[in-house]
Amino acid sequence: DDGFDGNFYCVNGGKAGGTTGSCTCTSCNPYFAGAHCETMVGIAPLTVSEMCSQRNGLNGEFVPQSLTASGRPWYRKANGATLYFDPDCGTGTSPHLWIFDGQEPSVTAASNLDGDASCGTLGRISSTTAFPPTGRNPWTVNCGGTDTKVFVTIIEKNECLTSTVPSDDGSDGNFYCANGGTAWGAVGHCACLCATGFGGRNCESCALGYRGSDCATADPCVASSDPTDDGFDGNFYCVNGGKAGGTTGSCTCTSCNPYFAGAHCETMVGIAPLTVSEMCSQRNGLNGEFVPQSLTASGRPWYRKANGATLYFDPDCGTGTSPHLWIFDGQEPSVTAASNLDGDASCGTLGRISSTTAFPPTGRNPWTVNCGGTDTKVFVTIIEKNECLTSTVPSDDGSDGNFYCANGGTAWGAVGHCACLCATGFGGRNCESCALGYRGSDCATADPCVASSDPTDDGFDGN
Repeated sequence: DDGFDGNFYCVNGGKAGGTTGSCTCTSCNPYFAGAHCETMVGIAPLTVSEMCSQRNGLNGEFVPQSLTASGRPWYRKANGATLYFDPDCGTGTSPHLWIFDGQEPSVTAASNLDGDASCGTLGRISSTTAFPPTGRNPWTVNCGGTDTKVFVTIIEKNECLTSTVPSDDGSDGNFYCANGGTAWGAVGHCACLCATGFGGRNCESCALGYRGSDCATADPCVASSDPTDDGFDGNFYCVNGGKAGGTTGSCTCTSCNPYFAGAHCETMVGIAPLTVSEMCSQRNGLNGEFVPQSLTASGRPWYRKANGATLYFDPDCGTGTSPHLWIFDGQEPSVTAASNLDGDASCGTLGRISSTTAFPPTGRNPWTVNCGGTDTKVFVTIIEKNECLTSTVPSDDGSDGNFYCANGGTAWGAVGHCACLCATGFGGRNCESCALGYRGSDCATADPCVASSDPTDDGFDGN
């Protein structure tokens, strides 16, 4: 696609611009350039040394090849040895490893990049850095068949020199960078590391999200649903009701919807697991713990048991009769559909109860349960399992179940996913500030309500 019909080849985060016949591709992801953002630039080769004698073949220069699905580069040595990052090697244990290997990694797989579903490697180190850790660090290296701690040295090899001559294109290592930019990379593949506010191949213009004659004015951040948007161009991943704040390069996401937290409002917190008991014997698989997963379109959580059983709310099962049911089922519900969450347009379920509550009705209640093929009234007990304890120690983050809540807040949720149920007027992750719609030194003054056209605005923040 060359733009003659308006379609233009534009990859690696590039934004298509211009008009049919005069298309452009700009705003490439970091480390990419070219007319189509197709060329990797600005990632320096690495020099490895001090490997054990049995792994001498890993000493020497590793050259960057492309990016993997994690957004990190992978490197190759002339003898075929590779160096890349794998989040968990396919084991599900998330060791976050930089790996020396003897084969090329997948650039599309999210994990298990060599396809062997194990962490058997030539060498490895646990690190979440964007590039292999440089300097002298302890790697676990397979030396003669035995995993051995070896202090390996990795240094970046920058072959490019910053030039003030606009015609210097890096072919001889000299590369033109304006406005305080610094040349970096390998001969023939140089790029500029631009000063804050500047962008373009040679730092000759304002970067996305900056403006002004000196490119010093940062634009306000804009919320994005793309998880890769980190705010460097003013677009910041901010979901679940979060409001993007700050300016380009310093973005924030605050005022998350209830039950969400995190830097991007991406993490569900403060919804406790449920324990179900007293099901009929034919539905014994529904007894046990159900763990909250996410919210459905109704704003209610859905839960899953380790055996795959689910519990969720459906307004009418797609029948149009609006029975308002909490449902036990054997499949995951849609989180986007307004009704008929299992797609079968019926209310055939493993168990159900009519209720419009925000959470499954707790206590002992009469459910209609399919026991041996027959719908039977069964008094089922559901209790919330709160694993969190309210703490007065500000450093308690819930990782051990103790979670700091100020101003009368109460900790609630599961270990590692605790949240505070704040007293009226207070908000923030730890109830440390006034909630939206409240003000004053004691957060007791409620602001006047403001009309909104957003159907999800229920007045909790004044809208």
